[in-house]
Amino acid sequence: MLNSKNVTKEKLQHNFFFFLLAIMTIAGLFLLSPYADVFFVAIMFAILFKPMHRGILSAFRGRKTLSALVATLTVLLVVLIPLSFFGFQIFEEAKDLYIVIANSDLQTNGAANIGNALQRYAPQLAPALSADIGQYIVKGLQWVVTNLSTVFSSAVAIVVNFLLILFTLFFLFRDESVFRKTILALSPLEDAHNEELLNKVELAIASVTKGTLIVSLLQGVLTGIGFAVVGIPNPVLWASIAAFAAMIPAVGTGLVIVPAVAFLFVTGHVVLATVLAIWGFGIVGTVDNVVRPALIGKGINIHPLLILFSALGGLNFFGIIGFFVGPVVLAVLFALFEMYPKIVQNHEGE
Repeated sequence: MLNSKNVTKEKLQHNFFFFLLAIMTIAGLFLLSPYADVFFVAIMFAILFKPMHRGILSAFRGRKTLSALVATLTVLLVVLIPLSFFGFQIFEEAKDLYIVIANSDLQTNGAANIGNALQRYAPQLAPALSADIGQYIVKGLQWVVTNLSTVFSSAVAIVVNFLLILFTLFFLFRDESVFRKTILALSPLEDAHNEELLNKVELAIASVTKGTLIVSLLQGVLTGIGFAVVGIPNPVLWASIAAFAAMIPAVGTGLVIVPAVAFLFVTGHVVLATVLAIWGFGIVGTVDNVVRPALIGKGINIHPLLILFSALGGLNFFGIIGFFVGPVVLAVLFALFEMYPKIVQNHEGE
């Protein structure tokens, strides 16, 4: 009887502990969830610049704090500060574009020009579409105003997140071995499987991040060059929008290039529209078809269609950062599928 009471008490303690652990884990995740994007961006930078940090650590003979500080400052100088200046330039161009549009007679003249072009190239559609051109332009202006105000209001949040990313990155560099040992200790898998899984996660993050960022940067720059050549104003602004659109697999810079080509065409600049179309789909598109698979394929072997849906799903759940999170989650899932036969085989062998 006494032994039965002890077993019941131990079981109660066991259940209560795991109930409390589950509740506190949920509470902890709830508290940290607003900064999930900060953690993920910092982890991306930590993995991308891991070789550099290892070199600095070796040069400073294992001084972790000093090495982490130097590595963090290097990331600041090489990546974040240039991005900040580029973002400021984009903001200035967006502001100038809005002022020009707001103070011009674009609604009247623009509607007339587009209506004339429709009458010339598509007379059957002209009566139906011309009546709504002014309304579409007004809606477009309202969209610009709304989104610019969003950028203004989020400036403080951007600065705070910027500092939090640097702060987190410093500790990821300094305490990398501690974090890794903690993860290995908490995982019930064998050490060999844990190491394999961590290595695959790092490889997936590095491959997806490098592939996405490099391809987006190249396509954004090439799109900006094309826009500048054909005379479309504010090429830096459109290049940044194209770089963002390039993160969407299978859709990409077409979201920016197609409307620009259509605008040039309906406004009578047929030659410029043809040049931009050839440049956009012949040169810019080639980067996505050749460079992206070469970079991402080195780390993960996933069909482009699955990468597309994982990126869109990540966008739906996590916002902009979901473009990176989605493919990484899918890559980890595929890594687990690859490990599954090994784990089952080891379990059956026991």
